Amino acid sequence: MRALSRTLGPVLGPFESYLTMRGIKTFPLRMERQCANACHVADWLGAHPRVERVYFPADPRHPDAATIRRLFPPNLYGRW
Repeated sequence: MRALSRTLGPVLGPFESYLTMRGIKTFPLRMERQCANACHVADWLGAHPRVERVYFPADPRHPDAATIRRLFPPNLYGRW
């Protein structure tokens, strides 16, 4: 069992645990900024003359816009 657990790695090592804990602390901020950046990119692409259509969940014309707004937390699906 010990050889199998070392091979498959079900337990994190100390450094991997540290990196995971460090990443979890900044996760909400990173997600918020990622969603804001995605919104800026979608806005820019939507205004570009050579782009025909932008599929973005925050777009009110998206076929699943109501479902997306219901399931995702506010400001974490993008802002349109």
